[in-house]
Amino acid sequence: RSPRKVIGRIAAVAGVVSAALLAAALIGATAFLLAPLPSHRGRVAIPGLFAPVDARFDRQGVPHVRAVLEIDAWRALGFIHASDRLFQMELRRRAAHGRLAEIFGQGAVSMDRVARTSGYAALARRDWESLTDHERRALTAYADGVNAFVNDQALPLEMRALSLTPEPWTPIDSL
Repeated sequence: RSPRKVIGRIAAVAGVVSAALLAAALIGATAFLLAPLPSHRGRVAIPGLFAPVDARFDRQGVPHVRAVLEIDAWRALGFIHASDRLFQMELRRRAAHGRLAEIFGQGAVSMDRVARTSGYAALARRDWESLTDHERRALTAYADGVNAFVNDQALPLEMRALSLTPEPWTPIDSL
């Protein structure tokens, strides 16, 4: 065999191996990135429900929840919202409490200062005091649903990348 043919075969084998490794890496990366995405199919057991709940998603991904009990509908909606947008919810909560710098560093201090000076968190607590019992039960059930997701499901990629573990969601956080 000529050295040129041997080198050609080695290059061909190396090309096939490289392509296979690249394909495996792409499949692995895709699985890693898509794994925490919410599924709009199948069944999920949500702790604390008193009766079955049906949630269906339309073509735009908007959830439509049907439940025998209103409290179960709120709990399921909290779970669904957390599965779809927990990172966004966490950022908004931290923004309202003036705690963005804990995640993003010095660049967020001015935004935190505005939130704390404006008293957004205190306003939410004040609003909580003025709610009816019915409204409080709904927001509490919603928070229970959010926390059920956080306690039982994989956190979104953004939160894992930032090593961010959310604190328990409270009814006031929704205000």
